[in-house]
Amino acid sequence: MVDPHVKVEAQGRLLKVTAHGGERVCLPRRGRVQTFSVGSRMRLLRKFARLEVVEGGGYRSKVSFVTLTTREHLHPRVIKKFSQSLFKRISRKYPSLSVVWRLEFQRRGAPHIHCVCFNAPWIDRLWLVAAWGELVGQDNPVVDIRRVKNSRQLVSYVSKYVAKLGDSSLLDIGTKNAGQCGRWPGMLETVGRIWGVWNAGRLPFADVESCVIPLDGSWWMIRRYCQQFYDHISDDEMSGFTIFTDDPYHALRHIERLSLSFNEMPLVS
Repeated sequence: MVDPHVKVEAQGRLLKVTAHGGERVCLPRRGRVQTFSVGSRMRLLRKFARLEVVEGGGYRSKVSFVTLTTREHLHPRVIKKFSQSLFKRISRKYPSLSVVWRLEFQRRGAPHIHCVCFNAPWIDRLWLVAAWGELVGQDNPVVDIRRVKNSRQLVSYVSKYVAKLGDSSLLDIGTKNAGQCGRWPGMLETVGRIWGVWNAGRLPFADVESCVIPLDGSWWMIRRYCQQFYDHISDDEMSGFTIFTDDPYHALRHIERLSLSFNEMPLVS
């Protein structure tokens, strides 16, 4: 039996506070993907917030934005399968490659994929267009590739494209259009996952700092402190909350110091 406690973790630009040792809550299983939900978007943003901040942009950057588009409609599951094959081809040159991808539908109903590629110092565009065209069976498909200059550009791209809450009707249109396209035997007609990670073990996660605090009176004191000093608190499936901040390590050390006086002097709001 684990003694009730609060665990505070700082990583990258994310501060995560969770309660442990209490009653276990059984969360419902995720159903069929209907849209890019708010919860799914928050999980994606937390993933990026845990990554190490990009330093030294320009030609020294090892992070790139890639958008994979096709001129003809493909089923979403088909284009995702082809994108996985493309990642494998790139990783032959860069074994440490990792990719966070997001499926999105254009107004015409055709799907395309936004990718953030890590640990790939240089990807030749002409080679990438030829490889993608060979996989999808199309001549000169549209491929956009841009190198990340700094952490601000990474955050901007993720917010604008990768983590954008799209129109759910576009997903319906894209699925109906894709139903008329070729499918392999036994393939489901549903869209499947909207986003995912390829080679997650190679993502450049930032260092983790953590502390453990007894649960007696600490939970609400920590929450009140965070509400007082931070603008946005995101609840995390009834087990805790997270905060996006530029320096979560400072916040963690401050909470750890305050925890020593929680039982004697409650935090005044």
